[in-house]
Amino acid sequence: GSIPVSGSTFQHGEREMKKFLALLLLGAALVFGGCTVSSPNIIVRTIEIDDSDVDIQADGAIIISGNVDEDTFKEFRALTLDGRDHYTIILMTNGGCGYNTVAIMNRIETLQKQGVKFTTYITGHGHSAGSYIFMMGDERIVNNGSVMMWHTMNGQLKHDNRKIPEDRKQYLLYMDEYVVNKFRERFPHIKEEWIQETFWNSGMSFMTAQSAKLMGIATQILNN
Repeated sequence: GSIPVSGSTFQHGEREMKKFLALLLLGAALVFGGCTVSSPNIIVRTIEIDDSDVDIQADGAIIISGNVDEDTFKEFRALTLDGRDHYTIILMTNGGCGYNTVAIMNRIETLQKQGVKFTTYITGHGHSAGSYIFMMGDERIVNNGSVMMWHTMNGQLKHDNRKIPEDRKQYLLYMDEYVVNKFRERFPHIKEEWIQETFWNSGMSFMTAQSAKLMGIATQILNN
């Protein structure tokens, strides 16, 4: 006989399949698309698009989980329009769309120039786009046991011995140079040799919480 499946069970399975497929496609998206509360009774708002989640939780923290996808910037901007002078961003992401990553970085920097402060957290993993968003924080906190990952689209292609299409080479380089130069601005004390090796000669460079703190990329480790 057939096994009955409830609507909620089916939807959960469908969502998990979407997340799995999104992880498989993440590398290709990065390479070929560039898409590597005011009252005590706060209403929890959730904006959910496919496998990406940008939430504001009861304590006011903004959570960016899943993949940074085509709607993440729109969601993030909507949650930073309430005039607060400080935002907490908690990251739990494999990375994703390069365009949206740059847009979120610019949104954070625009607000910082208006005096708004940001505290960014990596509680488990912040890869690629997650690391770039993390580095924009005024305070940057990692949990013990969490992992960051740095790379560029060009670095990944070079590491994988894959050719960049000629008509996209300069375009991808332009985006990569933006995020790497922003890294240099945030951390001028880090040696150029490390930057060259990490961003241009490595497909993926992973970093522990301890290394991030030692290098001054993180300002604090929790639960150490």
